[in-house]
Amino acid sequence: MTIILDPGHGPKGNPYPHAPGCFEGTQMWRLAGYLAAELGRYGFAVATTRPSLSDDPSLTARGRAAKGADMFLSLHSNASPSTATRGSECFCSVRGMQHKPLAAKLSADVSALFGHADRGAKTNPSTKHPGQDYFTVQQSAAAVGCTCALLIEHGFHTNSADTALLTNDSFLQRLAKAEAEIIAEYFGAKEEDTVAGQSITIKPGDIAVVGLYRNTGKRTLAQIKAETGAGVLINAGYFNSDFTPCLSGLTIDGNKYVPGYDPGYAFSGSKVVRSSFNAERLPDYIGGAPALLVEGQRYKTNITPEPQWSAKRGRSAIGRKADGSLYLYCCNDASGITMDTLRGVMQNNGCVDAIALDGGGSAQCDLGGKAVKSDREVYSLILIWRKTDLLKHGRKGKAVRHLQKALMEHGHKLPRYGVDGDFGDETEGAVKLFQAKNKLVVDGIVGKNTWTKLEG
Repeated sequence: MTIILDPGHGPKGNPYPHAPGCFEGTQMWRLAGYLAAELGRYGFAVATTRPSLSDDPSLTARGRAAKGADMFLSLHSNASPSTATRGSECFCSVRGMQHKPLAAKLSADVSALFGHADRGAKTNPSTKHPGQDYFTVQQSAAAVGCTCALLIEHGFHTNSADTALLTNDSFLQRLAKAEAEIIAEYFGAKEEDTVAGQSITIKPGDIAVVGLYRNTGKRTLAQIKAETGAGVLINAGYFNSDFTPCLSGLTIDGNKYVPGYDPGYAFSGSKVVRSSFNAERLPDYIGGAPALLVEGQRYKTNITPEPQWSAKRGRSAIGRKADGSLYLYCCNDASGITMDTLRGVMQNNGCVDAIALDGGGSAQCDLGGKAVKSDREVYSLILIWRKTDLLKHGRKGKAVRHLQKALMEHGHKLPRYGVDGDFGDETEGAVKLFQAKNKLVVDGIVGKNTWTKLEG
């Protein structure tokens, strides 16, 4: 089933008198994000009329977005000349009176959470056009066949007590959970089994190097880990049966292999940037296939949805939280999930932006020892070297090149081999000199203390 959420107004629509800087348009956008994630737990496909906070489509366009959907839900907070007025209410479309029990339940339970009067389930018919709705969003939704078109007024933002709750993120999350439970019960949807899989969160200060690996040698995940010393590895972009990349945007070491369709992430050293087609021209870039979240909201993908997106299969994804931490998730076909559930996983774990990577039999990872295994060799992978992942003699690849550049910047010449990505005797000697100079343990192994000094 598909549900369209409509966060009312634009980003600065209807300021909250008791909370300067807060608006109906911002708070309902935040509520929509939480509600989308909660609905995803029940297997609903969820889209929003305002994927980005800055979006402000016309009322007609909002309603028409419900074409082909099973439910349209417009989210609002109310206003009154009297600051004492409180209460919540829910309007159903005059063309969908059979859904009035759903409106009544939403109004009652939302009011109970606020602790104010239940203003009940209502309709608001047009006085000019009999049989139609006064609210344009409801009328437009019903006109394209979605008669389960509801509009909720969440309290009064002109009342200080209601405003205190509307501006509290924890309360918005409670609202979202309650509303999702009601909608799921009404449509007979059950919460999906606990999502199995492996995941890891890496704080930005713990990252030494992050980048993409082009697996032209068709090495296994274990072989790549042994070669590079990366502590976190996950499959990246899609590829064809002839082992050529496709669909996902892909740039590795400055070489563009696929332009891609959706935004993704660009990498350089420890830097991670949410990027639209690598506008920053960083050495590595992976595009979403599809992009799942942008600014906390579902991204309207440029990729034609595929039937496999609604199937339960192996999935991999990378996302970024508000504090810059990376969150990686991976599951195999045995514990497969849909693309919408994957989006919910990323959102529920605090991601403000996220992209899907290749899935199915390609889904595989080693997230600091937590593994999802696959017999398939993949074309590209995301590799992360944390500062606690020891880089030492014999390692090769991107992290070694980054180390060699840093050593040279600190005045330790590598006259024989330079930046060749091979941690040999020359690099080990330079590391020992650097460690001695900075009063570190002189062992030629690069760990947290050495990385920290190199960055200083």
